[in-house]
Amino acid sequence: MVWKRLLGVILSLIVLVVIMVIIKTYTYPFKKMDEQQIVPVAATEVSDPVLQRFAGGIRIPTISNQVYEETNFAPFDSFKLYLPETYPAIYKVMDTLTINTYGLVFR
Repeated sequence: MVWKRLLGVILSLIVLVVIMVIIKTYTYPFKKMDEQQIVPVAATEVSDPVLQRFAGGIRIPTISNQVYEETNFAPFDSFKLYLPETYPAIYKVMDTLTINTYGLVFR
């Protein structure tokens, strides 16, 4: 009898929390952005040197395909060369392991 009552209380609390989440979601005052506030990514300039180094790595198009043989591995080779040139301190203090030619593990 006690278990049924306890289970009923727990289920009631779960239902109450779900209802509260649904109500809060629908009543949340989402802000709408003006067209003028949206800045295209290409128009932004990166001035911080740290961000420039990070952005340089992101700009290398390391895109793999479902069919392994169709993957262009040249960008992956470029990325593997870019990392130690750009972040030499990381390679000095961390152990690195390469798995299957392009998987990099840092420890």
